[in-house]
Amino acid sequence: MADLDFYRRAIGVNTVDELCEAICASLLKTNRTYEFWVDWDKANRNSDEHKYQLGLLATLKGSDTPRKDLEKLLRRYPEVAAAFPRLLAEHENQLTVLTAKNPPFKYIDLDFSTRDRSSADIRQLATFAEKTGLLNMLSSVAQPQDYLLGVEVGLDSNARKNRSGVVLESLVGDAIDALVRVNKGVVCLKQEAFRRAAETFDVRCPPSMTGRRFDFALLHRGVPTNIEVNFYGGTGSKPSEIVNSYSDRARILKKHGWRFVWVTDGAGWLKMRTPLRNGVEAIDYVLNYQMLHDGLLTRIMLRR
Repeated sequence: MADLDFYRRAIGVNTVDELCEAICASLLKTNRTYEFWVDWDKANRNSDEHKYQLGLLATLKGSDTPRKDLEKLLRRYPEVAAAFPRLLAEHENQLTVLTAKNPPFKYIDLDFSTRDRSSADIRQLATFAEKTGLLNMLSSVAQPQDYLLGVEVGLDSNARKNRSGVVLESLVGDAIDALVRVNKGVVCLKQEAFRRAAETFDVRCPPSMTGRRFDFALLHRGVPTNIEVNFYGGTGSKPSEIVNSYSDRARILKKHGWRFVWVTDGAGWLKMRTPLRNGVEAIDYVLNYQMLHDGLLTRIMLRR
């Protein structure tokens, strides 16, 4: 249940509804820092991983007989096939292709990592490159590595949904690091299992939580605190699931002497006030990033 006595002293609110309004009034409009859009280090690293194979494949540019020339490349340099999946935005090195769309269905299994290839294997790889459009691209693009970099940027954009939460987690982590530096008696663990925290802090751990992982766990004056972080820029069903999960976690941890703090933010909460209110009502401490920066987490940690 919301620790309204704490919030009354900290920010002058007296009810759950007032606390929800205070949270909604200072939500981050976005957490998209400059680093949000593309992880260029990862994109360049993944692109460079195949630069040797791509240099060989660049010789297909302008070929009058691209399939024949590709087969020659595969015979002489079988390792060039390792770049095929990545050029098609695929992470796996082994692919199964449905070759007959009507019964009886037929499939082929392709391994792009092996270097020991028969003539039949080479023909099969060349057919794959031809029918997927990869061969046409390779015969018309002068710099396949530039093309692959574009593919990697596109693949990295799929990580933005996860990166959104990671960005806020990083911001909260920086604030927690500052808290630990100023308050020498505070010990912090990040991204560990509760079992590890119990051993390090020498505290009790709920049996049902031993294998579960946390974002942050802090210890001060013998009292452990679990801090979980997430960000919602839009609406959906997951916030309600998170609220139910964290409400249960807060109740279980409290029985075993832990505090639980939920740091959540994002303009999505403006359209999901019911699940937010449910969480605020059920969990002792719910903060947004502004509240954390205003010192509320420090005040929670230093409470006896």
